[in-house]
Amino acid sequence: MSLGTSKNVILSNSDKGKIQVNQRDLIDKILARYSHKFVIFRELMQNSDDAESSSVKIIFETNGNKITRILFKNNGFAFRPEDWDRLVSIAEGNPDELKIGAFGVGFYTLFSVTENPFVTSGGQGMAFYWRGNKIFTKKGPIDDDDDWTTFIMDTREPLMIPNIEELSKFLVNLLGFTDNIKEISMYIDNKLITKLSKKMQDSKSIDITSGFNTFSSKNMFHLTSVDLRHVQLDVERLLIPKKINIKHLHSDVYKMEETSIIFRIAKGSLNVNISKEFSKKMGQIIKKGLPNNTSIQMLFTEFDERNTSKDYYKDLSPIFKDLISYPEQGKIYIGFPTNQTTGSCSHLEARVIPTMERELIDFAEQTLAEYNNEMLCLGGTLSRILYEYEMAQISNFYNEIISSDIEKIEKNEITKQPEKHTPEPKMKRSLHKWLIKRFKSSNHIPTMQFLSPHHELLEKWTAHVIAHFTYNASTPNVQVSKIVETQFFNCLKQNLHILSTNGIHPITNVRLPNPEMAGFIKTVPLIPKSLLEQCEPFFNKAKNTNLTVELSFEDVLVELKSRTLSEEEIIKLLKWWISYLSKGNQYDTRLLKFTRINDSSQTLDTIKFYLNPHKISSYIDIPFEVIPYNISKNFTQQELTDILKWTELPLINSEKLIVNNPGLEPDPKFAEKVHHHVLTKNLENIPQQDKETIRPYAKGMGDFC
Repeated sequence: MSLGTSKNVILSNSDKGKIQVNQRDLIDKILARYSHKFVIFRELMQNSDDAESSSVKIIFETNGNKITRILFKNNGFAFRPEDWDRLVSIAEGNPDELKIGAFGVGFYTLFSVTENPFVTSGGQGMAFYWRGNKIFTKKGPIDDDDDWTTFIMDTREPLMIPNIEELSKFLVNLLGFTDNIKEISMYIDNKLITKLSKKMQDSKSIDITSGFNTFSSKNMFHLTSVDLRHVQLDVERLLIPKKINIKHLHSDVYKMEETSIIFRIAKGSLNVNISKEFSKKMGQIIKKGLPNNTSIQMLFTEFDERNTSKDYYKDLSPIFKDLISYPEQGKIYIGFPTNQTTGSCSHLEARVIPTMERELIDFAEQTLAEYNNEMLCLGGTLSRILYEYEMAQISNFYNEIISSDIEKIEKNEITKQPEKHTPEPKMKRSLHKWLIKRFKSSNHIPTMQFLSPHHELLEKWTAHVIAHFTYNASTPNVQVSKIVETQFFNCLKQNLHILSTNGIHPITNVRLPNPEMAGFIKTVPLIPKSLLEQCEPFFNKAKNTNLTVELSFEDVLVELKSRTLSEEEIIKLLKWWISYLSKGNQYDTRLLKFTRINDSSQTLDTIKFYLNPHKISSYIDIPFEVIPYNISKNFTQQELTDILKWTELPLINSEKLIVNNPGLEPDPKFAEKVHHHVLTKNLENIPQQDKETIRPYAKGMGDFC
């Protein structure tokens, strides 16, 4: 008889048996042993938010200096029959696709502190009690006018009062992403010790440009809209030490702290498009269907010009330490925070599927891993949309202050207005066109530092934004940051924008600064030095991926084509070029061709000579082909001849210029100057043929051999 046949025979003829479950061991060893110390409040807060509660109360009743009873109350809708049924069914999660609960075991965390929890809601009560290793319940009406749903936990044994600051900090963190809960109050006996309140402004819609790919990698999710809102959390709390003395609660020993924090939450709405086959696999695992719509949210701090340093965040009340992650990594939230970081300084809330203990994201099970990957993918898209939105705000501010500076300059330069005309609106003026027109032949370059006193503010603002969207290795699973960062860069074909010394530009058009070129590069967009220092990890990554590169010879040519250099700038340019050539780089004549001298149209490629002041005075007029002495005096003879390939100006060339210049009429003072400082000084070195050339003019100067 085959094994299959034997199995069928047993199934058809043998007596039935049932699996025995030791319910006490199941609850004590597995269901009530979540790793987080405040897991009870996490689970009850989640249930309260699902019940659309706006307010929650936590009450510790004490005897002596220890807790004997914990009450958790919410003002959400009362338990329905199906809610009571789920309460007594282990592992039967909330079937609502839009609710977080999936495993149906959260309630049983209460058994970590109590033997016999009691629940009241809507005029009904349910008591839990044990008979041996089995748990039973009794339910019935209660005579209570309280409209709140209450979970009563008489402690198994007297408990130490928890660290109130840690618990308050944990509750603040939970309150950040709650959809409905706006207030949490915590009491010891009848004394209010902590009150948390959340206020939210109306949301503002952010435009998603057509260039964005708003689908996840396998098109399971589609990001359809993004809304941004400001959130304020207010905290009133007694500053209670770790070891509390209950007797002191009603005295003035403990001081009251009132503090607030403002942050922003961006909410992305997602359409869900999952095949029936995949949905069936998911249902088999999580025991519920998938929603047609869901959301993904990001919590991050807003830049405040009054509080621009990282020290400001260090000085925040410790109550906000976990909620405001900047400058540390944020966490993945699933209605509450997990132990998984995001890789950036922003928190990310998404309905990803966690592991059983709900502390990490499940990447072990293949179907769940695919689902979670797709969801996190759009976390990267949301991040990029917010990044570009922030850079657009910086760009608008930059253009406004630049336009204001331009108007001031023009007003100072124009003394008479021929006629009045209506100026273009500030935001519609083309800064780039104005710069080309205004400074094409000028030594005044309108860099951010030159025109505006706001550059420090702009750089700090940009650094704040970059810090929130720079992805480092997430922990404990690095896959999270890899998924989000990849989509951050890939969801938009256009390169991300960055603040430069000349406004906001695509990062590929902005160069890493070179200190050797600092004296003459003014119009080529550079990454500001302070921004480079504040965001070093970001720019190192950008450099390693060739998103941005250091200034090159081609960039120097772009600079030279755009404007005329001053003598001081030409000196710095030539010093750089000498260094550049000394490193074995090719001698490229284009640099000479595009370098214009002062305000003239003359370029360096017309230069053939340099002046030797020991032979020819630097005070007399020099030929067109000679580099101005104010420039050449800064270089050695070897640099001028061997590297720059110029030769010393012969005396005859200078005298020919004088002879052939009809504007130079015989003048005794000029004659004496030339005679003493030029001819007589170098008479012995003048060939006879050259003497004959200059003799007609020299006759008017006195003795000449």
